[in-house]
Amino acid sequence: MHISGFTFLIEKDGLINQVSIGGQIQKISDLYQWRNEIRIVEVGLFKDYPYLIVSYGTHPCSYVFINSDHIYGGEKAWDIPVDCHGGVTLTQPANVFIPDIVNKMSNPYVEYGSFFSIIEQDSFVIGWDYAHGDDFYLERKHWGTKVWTLAELRCECQDVIEQLDFIMNPQQRIYV
Repeated sequence: MHISGFTFLIEKDGLINQVSIGGQIQKISDLYQWRNEIRIVEVGLFKDYPYLIVSYGTHPCSYVFINSDHIYGGEKAWDIPVDCHGGVTLTQPANVFIPDIVNKMSNPYVEYGSFFSIIEQDSFVIGWDYAHGDDFYLERKHWGTKVWTLAELRCECQDVIEQLDFIMNPQQRIYV
């Protein structure tokens, strides 16, 4: 399939395998798909902070869970000064976020129930998206060229967690 400067190589089950942007072939993971469905791509725990990487089909988003006693627990997105792609765009109590995302998926507790069980009921989630600027976005209105990989998203989650952890534990700072 070809759409104004982009060539998509589609596998037999309808999933996108590769995209050619400006003549360069880039492998597309399951972070980007034409299907309009929400899928958890990865769950993780880093420095005791649970994180979640989700594909919304057109673009991925990343989420980090923080305890209610964290200095930014309950704060508005624009009041959380962590450096992440485009800044924090979502803050929500975990007990609102989890049912909301779970209700949009098919049978998530079978695979991710143990992950959701480690998240404290009174914790909060902060999140950010990869659907702006030069981000590749599967929608005809916006075709950026930056195709994010799962490794890059994982790295950014861990970087945000490092920042959040440092805010709570400044004595861990290493001076070089």
